Order: sequence, then structure tokens, then C-alpha cells
Amino acid sequence: MKNNKRYKLSINVKLLTIIFVGILLLALILTEVSFIFINSSFDALYKEKLSIPSRTLLSQYSYASILPYVETLRNKENFTEDAKRFLADREYIAAMEKSRPDGDDLAEYEAAQRRITAYCEELSALKDDKYYSITKSLIEARISTGVKTLYIIADLGLEDGYVYVYNTFYQGDRGVLFNDDLGTVEAKTNHSELAQVYKTGEPVYVTNSDKKGGLSYSYTPIKDGYGNIVAVIGADINLELIGRQLKQFLLSIVTITAMITTIIILVVFFILQKTIVRPVKSLTDISREIANGNIYIDIPREILARKDEMGVLGNSYESMRTALEALISDNKTLFEAIIMGNLAARGDPSRFDGFFAQLINSTNNTLDVIGFYFDSIPAAVIILDSEYDIAYANDNFKQTFSRFSTAYILQKLLEKTDEEDADLKEELSAILAGGEYNCLQWFDIGGENRCYSFICNSIAHDEGKNGALIVILDNTELVLVKDRALSANKAKSEFLSRISHELRTPLNAILSLAKLGLNDKELRESTKRFEKIVSSSAHLSNIINDVLEMSRMESGKTEIRYAPMDVAELIEECVSMLALRAQENHNELVSSVDLCVPRRLLGDEFRIKQIIINLVSNALKFTENGKVAIDVVCAEKTDDFFLLNFSVTDTGIGMSEEFLGKIFTPFEQEDSFLSRRYEGSGLGLSISYNLVGLMGGFMEVRSKLGEGSHFDFAVKFATVPEDTAQSEEGGGPEAEEISLEGKRLLLVEDVEINRRIVAELLSESGVEIEEAVDGEEAVEKFANSPLYYYDCILMDVQMPKMDGYKATRAIRQISREDNGVPIIAMTANALKEDVDQALASGMNSHLSKPIDFELCINTIKQYCNKKRGVYL
Repeated sequence: MKNNKRYKLSINVKLLTIIFVGILLLALILTEVSFIFINSSFDALYKEKLSIPSRTLLSQYSYASILPYVETLRNKENFTEDAKRFLADREYIAAMEKSRPDGDDLAEYEAAQRRITAYCEELSALKDDKYYSITKSLIEARISTGVKTLYIIADLGLEDGYVYVYNTFYQGDRGVLFNDDLGTVEAKTNHSELAQVYKTGEPVYVTNSDKKGGLSYSYTPIKDGYGNIVAVIGADINLELIGRQLKQFLLSIVTITAMITTIIILVVFFILQKTIVRPVKSLTDISREIANGNIYIDIPREILARKDEMGVLGNSYESMRTALEALISDNKTLFEAIIMGNLAARGDPSRFDGFFAQLINSTNNTLDVIGFYFDSIPAAVIILDSEYDIAYANDNFKQTFSRFSTAYILQKLLEKTDEEDADLKEELSAILAGGEYNCLQWFDIGGENRCYSFICNSIAHDEGKNGALIVILDNTELVLVKDRALSANKAKSEFLSRISHELRTPLNAILSLAKLGLNDKELRESTKRFEKIVSSSAHLSNIINDVLEMSRMESGKTEIRYAPMDVAELIEECVSMLALRAQENHNELVSSVDLCVPRRLLGDEFRIKQIIINLVSNALKFTENGKVAIDVVCAEKTDDFFLLNFSVTDTGIGMSEEFLGKIFTPFEQEDSFLSRRYEGSGLGLSISYNLVGLMGGFMEVRSKLGEGSHFDFAVKFATVPEDTAQSEEGGGPEAEEISLEGKRLLLVEDVEINRRIVAELLSESGVEIEEAVDGEEAVEKFANSPLYYYDCILMDVQMPKMDGYKATRAIRQISREDNGVPIIAMTANALKEDVDQALASGMNSHLSKPIDFELCINTIKQYCNKKRGVYL
């Protein structure tokens, strides 16, 4: 805003006349006293002038506003070393610039400049909006108070230098060159009085000094709530020249005017009061009010009406006040838009001139940089205002989602279809009130389906209202990779299930025929051959079971089932089962169980037995003419649990130290010689190790070549309540042995050889067997049979026409009293999910191929009561 009004300037004449007459009269009685008064007055004025910027800043910002940047520098990695190098580089460059470096020194000179630039750029990245806000306040305080330089400096423990936190000299005088503010190091010798401030905690004012080229300066400490000095505000102002000139002028006037009478002094004083003192005091008060932020103060009309310099000054204040009012109004509108998320808003610098236009341009530049940062983010970003409308969107969002409405995006985000726009906004606001919200959604982008992840967070707006920040990332490739991985895992499971079935079916025939051959008295000469077939088939069956167990573990499907168990009885069973195998290699197999181990503990008996058998079988295999010991001791006990340590020790061939590191890795054996000499899949130890981990325990091994091996594993077992233990121990007499003589079974199997084997093996037990070749025939035979005709049905699963699951469900749905007939699955599908599917279809139990006929007989007995027509 320009003021083209012309004024007749005559205040200089008035001022000189008044000063001449006043000093002449005062000199008669105050010649000597005036020197003391003048010196003390100017010292107080200097201190007042020097303290104004510090007071202004301290009224706006507490130590909490400065401390984060001081702590950021203090905690910055390698800050001390980098700062020392920066100070050395700057001193080196200053010295070299004086001497003008030649070619030999030019490389080091340029390297020092690059290090300084890198140092400043690294620290400049630490600045945020709050930092620039404080910097702006420093610049405003500096301009309004006439201070030459206004800065904030701190002692961060450097031996030779202090560190600038803010420095308006470079920011104000060099425009956008921010190379000497945050983190810049200054030699301590340039601020010798600063140590006094840190020592005493009091401000220091230095006036009339030639130390800084005629500048007077002050240091004012910034203290935290505990009185510790966080940083120091420094202010430099050129007051000494003015003071020296005024003192000389006053001294001359006092000497010349020594003869003026007291009456003239009173007249001069009256004139001075009327023409100068009162207007100046009025303008001083006005300037102080404006400096304190009160821009709505009225300037007296009599000052604005004057035609001299006082009038010019008053009108200048009025122009500045009006410009500030307009600037604040515009900035308020701008910042309200920004706070509501509209980062595209900009101020209009054309309404102002000079410094005010620069401020608006600086704000616009800052917003441009922020917008550039948002556009540089490799994701779509939108900001929703307090009404949950899009207030800002970066370029990535505009390029990808510009054709979609806000309502459609919110519908996809919340997985809604027909809700109103207002309802969607209200629901999203309620969700974000509880925290971050994430989701994955597919969009049709240019005819291609793309999967985007939405990350939504609530952001606080003015007056307690909340908006939202939404970041949208393209995760299509990641989702596709995940889907492919899931498909591959599913294919692996299906392959294992299928190959297991295909292996078990012929294996069942081989093993069953071999057992029949062993039972045939006419084939006594072939007994050893059949024993080899049985042994090899059993070994192959174990390998299949181990592979399936590892597959279940890898897919996280292995379950631990806890039930009351007797540890001592379990160890006895394991020793009994493995006694024959111990005799084969002439080994002694012994066991011991700590007497403090209770008879009943909660644990997975099947898994513990599986681990013991794996470890002992392994020990027996690699030990000849030696000893294998099983020991169980109580390592810790409380009212709630027992920690039992199981150990299996052998005197066998042992293992090398190198192999111990990979002993629990699947399919690992120590060398090819061992893998040829000793049969095994290399899965038993890995399975045992993982099972112990699933039960919350740990397994260790110690071994040396030629000295045997020692396996330890520890597992916690919960205690069984006394009433439960008593009820289990106080059961009735053993159930009467059930005979299968005269029982009628329906055998449903599509493979003829399997039907013959089962029929022949079960015939010795007196069972009558009828056959069905598929599920349809089985359902038809059951439906057409008399009530309670069949005592049990052995059901294969994979069959033509109708599989075993469908056949079972069909039998259960037939409306007759005996549709609860026991149905036992007898199939090569041996995975856990196969067992679950069998039970879910209505079957009572599950037997996997190759069939263990002793288990098969016991299972049939379990479900066949002596009395026809009564099913358990």
C-alpha cells in the first residue's frame, strides 16, 4: 500500500531549536551531573533496546518449543565429530579465501566446501513446520526492533564451538540460502561472554564495544522448568555510533548553553512537551502495541493531521497497521483452508508490497514444497476435511482414481453398495475414532483389475473436528504372489494326499498278502521271504507316515491333544514294543522313571510315545552289542505343573560335531555310507524336535564319534485334579471280551484284491462278510436288508459311482431304526483332514492303509456289541 500524500517537512528546525535551547539551559546546573545521567540513561536504553527481541520471543515461545531441536542436534549420530569437522572446514575455507588457493590446494578447498554443503543439507532435513514458524517469528522480531542480527545459540558440549539453532542474519540477508542456521558451529572465541551466561544463568549486555565492529550485543538464556539453560538468544545492534554522536553533541550543547536561564528551560520544556515529547510518547506506545500484536490500536488524529515528519511517521504506522490487518485476515483465511486439508490453497501477494508480499510468497513457496512432497510419494494420497469430503488429492490419486466419485471410493473402502453418502461418511468417521483402518479392495483401472490397500487415519482439524488421511498403495503384485503361494501350498497338500493314497493302496495289498503267506503252513520254506516283504512294507509305510507328518507340521495342522496319561506306563509300553528290535542288535534296553512323577498328568500320550519311539529306535539302529537307556526325571514341580526331563542314551557309533548342527534338519544323515548301511528317511528326529517345540518344550543332543549319543527333551505337564484322577482310577472291571463269531460285516471296496485280503484275514475270527464294489451298491444292500442285519460296515472312501462319504451320508439318512450301524473308514487317505472328513460324514472311526489287522479287529470289536442290534 503506497501513501502518495506530500508533507511539508519542518520538524528538523523545531527539533534543533528545542534541543539547542534545552541543552543550553540545562548546562548551567547539570554540567557534571549530566554526564553520569546521560551515561546511565543510555546504558539503560541500550539494555532495554537489546532486551526487547528476547522478551518478544520468550513471550511467544517457551523452552519446550526450542528444546526439541536442541535435543535433535544433541542426539544426532556422530554430531560431535561432524560439527568439529564442519568448524575446521569453515575456518580452513575462510583462511584459504583470504590467501586465494592455488591449484595445489584447490581440491582440498572444494572438498571442504562440499562437506560443508552436505552437512548443512543433512541438518536442514531435520527442520519441520514448527521450526520455520519460529524462524519467522525471529525475523519479525528482528525487523520490528531494528536488531542487526537475532539468533538462538546453544552449548552442546563441543570443545571449540557453540551451535546455532536459529540465525536470522543469513536467512534475512541472503534470501533462501539457509546454510548457517540449524546445527551451524561458531567458534567459542566469537562469543566469549556466552560462557558467563551458562555459568550464572543471567542475561549479559555488552554496549559501546569495538569487539564486533561497533555492535552492541546481548545474551539472554532460555531456561526449562528446572532452571536449566536450554539455549541462549543473541541479539546484535549498532547502538554505539549513535550513542557516541549523541554524547558529543550533548556535551557541546551543554557547554554552549551554560548561560541560559531556568525560565527559558521551562519554556523549552513546555514547547518540547507539546511538539515532540507527547507525540513521540504516543507513537512509542503505538509501536509497542503493534510489536505486541495489537494492530487494531487507533493513531491520534492530531498526529495524522500534522504536516511534518511526525505526521509522516504517524501515517506510516497507520499504513503498516492497515497492511498487517489485511495480511492477518488473508493468512487466517489461508490457514483455515490448509487446516481443513486444502493444501492447494494459496495467498495473493499482488495485494501487498515489499516485505508483506515477500511473506505471502514465502508461505506459497512452502505450500508448493509440501505439495511437491505429497506428489512425490509413490502412492495415492487424499485428505478429507471435517465433512469427509476430499479437500486435497495428490497427482497419483488424480491420475489413478479421477474417474471415481467420492461416494464410490467410500463404498469400496467400507465394502458397502447402496448406502447414502452421508451414512458412509458417518460410518468411516466412527471407525477411525477407534484407531487406524486398513483394507484391500479391487478396482477396474483402464480395463485391468488392480488390488489396492487403503490405510486410513483420523487427523485433527480446528475446533475439535476430525478429518482423515487416506494412503492408497497398489499391492496387486503382492496379492497375486500370495495367491500363487497359497495355490502352490494347496497343490502340494493335494499331491501328498493323492500320492499317499496311491502308495498305500498297493502297499496294503503287498503287506496283507505277505501276512497271509506267513500264516500259510504250506509255505513254510518262504517264511523268510514273506518276513522281508512285511519288514520292507512296514518300513515304506513308516516313511509315508513321516512324510505326511512333516507336511502337516509345515502347514501348521499338527495338533497337540491333552488328556490324562501315565508316564511310567507309557515308558513300559515303549520298552515292550522295542524289546524285540533291541535283541536283533544284541542290545540291552533299560528304563527308569523318577518316583516323584505322578501316575496321572495332562499331556499328549500319543505324541510323547511317538517321540520316545523315534529316539529309542534311532539309538537301537546305531548301537550294536551295547546299551540304550530311557530315563525320566522331575526337573521342576509346582502345584500346577511338573517339568519332566526325558533322556535317551546309547553307547552306539555317535555323531561328529559338524553333523550335530544339522541333526534336526529333515532328510539329513551323517554321510552316504550311513544312509546305505542304516535304513531311514531322515525325518524321525526332525519330527520329534518339532513335536517337542509344539508342546512348549525343547530338545538337546550331545554326542561324540565312537562314544554314543545322549538326547534330552523337557516338557511341562499340567497336574490332574484329584477328583478326576480318582474317578479314572476307580473304574469298574474290565469289559468282557467281545467275540466276532457270527457277526455280519458289509465290506465296501472297489479293488478286488483288497476285498479278498480283508475277507481272508477276517475269516479266521468267524466274521461273515458280504461285499459291495461301490457306494451305490452298499446303500442298496443296506436299504434292502432286514433290520439289524449288518453289525458293522467297512467303507472305502475313493470309489467309482458314489464315494464312501456320500454312501455314509445316504445310509444315515435312510429312515429305519438301524441307520446308526457302525461304519468304519478303511482307506489310503491318511491325512488329518481325511479323518475329520470321514467323521463329519457320519463314520464312527477311521483305519488307514496299509491296514494293521490287529488294530482293525480291535476297532471292529469296539463297535460290535454281543447283542445284535445294539450299537455303541
